[in-house]
Amino acid sequence: AHPLPGRGHHAGHGGVRGSCTPLTTNPGVATGDGMAMAARAGARLGGLEFVQFHPTVLVAPAAAGAGGHADADRAFLISEAVRGEGGRLFNVDGERFMNRYDPARRELAPRDVVARAIHAEMASTGRDHVLLDVSHLAREEVLSHFPTIAARCAALGLDLTRQALPVAPGQHYMCGGVATGLHGETSLSGLFAAGEVASSG
Repeated sequence: AHPLPGRGHHAGHGGVRGSCTPLTTNPGVATGDGMAMAARAGARLGGLEFVQFHPTVLVAPAAAGAGGHADADRAFLISEAVRGEGGRLFNVDGERFMNRYDPARRELAPRDVVARAIHAEMASTGRDHVLLDVSHLAREEVLSHFPTIAARCAALGLDLTRQALPVAPGQHYMCGGVATGLHGETSLSGLFAAGEVASSG
């Protein structure tokens, strides 16, 4: 480390990878060092108990290796835009279960509602996933709207356009961090924070 002269310093170190959950979209290098350094320097932290779980993270085939992805230490997020385009969630028994949890919005319910519903279905069936299906949509539409997701699935031997994807909630975003005001200022004079290292509201 080299000292840098200046009137202030900006922390933008990112969030924290969860170690108590099997699925996370964060890389192994997301160790919370920025928050730890700020705390050791005397800055106030806040909201560390709040972690967002994205409802649909791909549960890759076991044969694909650690995490089942090119980024072997983290799981691949299946965007909620897939549900926005008409993707449907089914439990392993073939039931479109969101009708029981939020009949008006179903798959379009907020992330926390969908994640809790998926978790409940996983607990009741004893399985590590539910299924996200877009096979009823036009193949060309799916491939043109979700080329990256389709390519990642294809690399794992999954055809997004023809088969349901195994998904589960995964740790995605650290809501807490270094407590900041409206302009990124922290409780420590001269230290500013932004992004996932910060708790801005």
